[in-house]
Amino acid sequence: MEWEYNTVLVLESNFFGVKDEVNKILNEQGEKGWELVSATIIASDHHKLLLILKRPRE
Repeated sequence: MEWEYNTVLVLESNFFGVKDEVNKILNEQGEKGWELVSATIIASDHHKLLLILKRPRE
């Protein structure tokens, strides 16, 4: 099976306030057939959350 991948970058300096935003993104992407495979915090001047998703290639 071949996969296609998608990334979503969530910009936030305080992740405690983004739970609802992340849930919304994941639910929207899930409706389109995307599945979360990884989430990584990127530390820089501002913290970022990188969501990596995949779905079967059509």
